[in-house]
Order: sequence, then C-alpha cells, then structure tokens
Amino acid sequence: MPSKPDTPTRSCFPLPSVSLLAFDGPDATTFAQAQFCNDVAELGNGAWQWNAWLSPKGRVIALFRLVRVTDVRLLAVLEDVPASTLAERLVRYRFRSRVAIEAVDATALACRDRADDASPTAAVGDLDAGLELRLDRDRTLRLSRTAAEPSAGASDLASAQARWRLDDVRAGIPHLLAEDAEAFTAHMLGLDALGALSLRKGCYPGHEIVARSHYLGQVKRGLQRVAADAPLPARAPLLDDAGQTVGHLVCSVNLPPATFEGLAVLPRDEAATGRGIRLDGIPLRVL
Repeated sequence: MPSKPDTPTRSCFPLPSVSLLAFDGPDATTFAQAQFCNDVAELGNGAWQWNAWLSPKGRVIALFRLVRVTDVRLLAVLEDVPASTLAERLVRYRFRSRVAIEAVDATALACRDRADDASPTAAVGDLDAGLELRLDRDRTLRLSRTAAEPSAGASDLASAQARWRLDDVRAGIPHLLAEDAEAFTAHMLGLDALGALSLRKGCYPGHEIVARSHYLGQVKRGLQRVAADAPLPARAPLLDDAGQTVGHLVCSVNLPPATFEGLAVLPRDEAATGRGIRLDGIPLRVL
C-alpha cells in the first residue's frame, strides 16, 4: 500500500502577554494610515505587517503586528502594551472618523509547526473559528475568542515561552517594557529592518523625524544582539570600561545553563561596540 503523506506536527502553548485591539468601520484603514508608521493601504486582506505608533518626536509608543481581516476590520496584535491602554490613547484622535477602537477578548497560542510553503505574513481564518498568523517558516500565532487548550507538546511552559522569545531576539524583534515607551526612536529599535516604516506614504506622527533620520543618516545608535555568560536583567544601562553609559538593554531572555541573550541599543560604529561593555558588572559580547 502507498504510504500516507506526512501530516504537520504542532506543539502549542499559551502566550498570555498577547492582547488584541480592533479597528472596525468604513474609516478603519484611513484612521490607521494617518496614525501608524507603515503603509496600511498596501496591506491586503488575509495578511499582516509590522507597524507601530510613534510620538510626534518619532519615539516608539507601541510596536505590533497589524492584521487586515476585511476591508472594514483591522486587528493590532500587541505583546508589550495592553490593548485597553492603547485604545484609551488612540480614541482621542478619532474625531469624526467612522471607526470603533476597542480591545477584544481573545486567547493566543504560540504554535511550533513543521516548515511549509505558507507565506510568512499570512493571516488565515477569523477569531470565531481561529485566526492564524504565520510568523516564519515554523512559528504560527493562533488567536481565538474561545479558550484553547495547549497541545501535549509543551509540558515545560516557562521554557517554551522563553524559547519563543529567544526566537524573537534572534530575529531582531524588540519587546519594550512599560517604562521604555517613548524612550527610543524607530530607527534605534530597528523598525526599518523589520519593514515597519514607510517613507512613501503621507504624514503620520513622527514622520518628519523618521524621514530626516533615514535621508540624512543621523542615526548614531541602533539595535544589536548581545550575549553573556550569566543571567541578564530585564532592563539596564550598558557601561564601557571607563564607566560611561554607552547604551541600554531593551529586552533579554535567560535560558540556563548557557543561553543568555538580549537586544540592546548601542552605538552603530564598530569602534564603540568593540569596547568592553558591562551590564551590572556582567561582561557582554556584541553578536
């Protein structure tokens, strides 16, 4: 008998840090296009893009995946800012726009899939039946209105969540703590490398700063991956051998016994990053 084709294997576990913000109405795209820094008009139904909301000074308030579900519905998938908090701030700029901005009750499961040929920015389904965002060739984020039980593959939840976040670190995806909102510009956090910035669309908050930084080359600091031989704190200044602050740790992941990595905003020039850098006395390597 011919053998059956292999079926994809999946291991899922909850990501309680994820929250959803919905934009519903005929002006949903127009509103998002005016407020966020990526080109929402280019986003097709059933797809997602990196996007962010910036302050007028070009500082990152929130980074998120923006999903176009239909022509009149967008979803922001947030991990660092609660959806209800961002909604309270965004509604102040709604004015007469025909758009409802509300947090959505949903659960998120992080799923490890066997690699396939699906688009890395596909968003398939809906929240009632399950909305799946393909993040890369072996990671999927499943969003649903109903509580979903994780599959049997992730018994060590803390380790599974840490490894998921480590993948983000290695992909250059920063995660901001609440106290770091509006602390870094879009270029400092590498949003250009993520494809989260548009220089061609119309104005949005911080657009002038983004354009000036890009065209005049005024970005002196950028996001770099760092590693150590000991656990890293969640957030701290980075000091050189002379005790001078040269940068800041943005986020970190600790996976004992030997994996301690993070993303830091550091000077872009090689001479600066080649100096000895310490974090709470811990020597760091710039990768």
